[in-house]
Amino acid sequence: MSDVLVNQELAKPDLRLIPAAALAWGASWWVLDASRLILWVLAATLLALGLGAAALQRWWMVGSLVVTLVCVAVAGLRLASMESSPVRRLAEESRFVKAEVVIQGDPRVVGQPGRERVIATAHTRWVEAGGTRWRVRQPVTLSASGERQESLLQFAAGTSVEISGMAREPMPGRAIAAEVALRSAPETSRGPPWWMRQVNRVREGLAASMGWSTVEQAGLAPSLVVGDTSGLLDETGDSFRATGLTHLTAVSGTNLTLLLATLLVVARSCGVRGRWLHAVGLFG
Repeated sequence: MSDVLVNQELAKPDLRLIPAAALAWGASWWVLDASRLILWVLAATLLALGLGAAALQRWWMVGSLVVTLVCVAVAGLRLASMESSPVRRLAEESRFVKAEVVIQGDPRVVGQPGRERVIATAHTRWVEAGGTRWRVRQPVTLSASGERQESLLQFAAGTSVEISGMAREPMPGRAIAAEVALRSAPETSRGPPWWMRQVNRVREGLAASMGWSTVEQAGLAPSLVVGDTSGLLDETGDSFRATGLTHLTAVSGTNLTLLLATLLVVARSCGVRGRWLHAVGLFG
């Protein structure tokens, strides 16, 4: 009889984390497009609900509300930082700016044939407009069209470049301070740091090692392993978007988990234990 009860308990799914996950994701997504007044009202409501749930000793509900409140607070602070930054103010005024930015990922071509443009994610070091310079770090998107496309495509991740262009307000819900449409070819101010050069070398080596494969495979493998989508065929990318699997062509949590698991297994087999094992995982 006890074995039957144990099996029934094992077969019963534990759904207690679903409310916390759903509330956290939903709140974080919604907060990015909400006003500050709504954020304060939402935070006060969550706090009141949490206190009420604690009084009733509904601890699973308290945990869900605490997780949601933390997500709302983090998203709200990030949103407030971007909205109050000089980069956002310049974008709202559609000002011409000069800036030094650090390229964060591989520039890529988007748009329909004949109307392509190159975009790249970056973060600012400093921004200048009207003779005033601000030293500020904010996420931005660079956009280049026409003859400036090739100049933007040449930069590797981690490269610092000086740019000039029109700052524009981003679409609602995008976690960037501004979109900058380049008006001249960007110029390199400093190369990637040493650790970023090693990362780029590994990525280039992976792409080169796929030279024996078909064009589709050669473009797909680097995108799945290290998030390098530069060689991904358009039809392959369209297939991933149609099936909702575009997250697989980025350095997702699953990719990092597999890498970390392999690294830790190898380290343990070599006799690494305790805090040194944690250090290996952190370094990896």
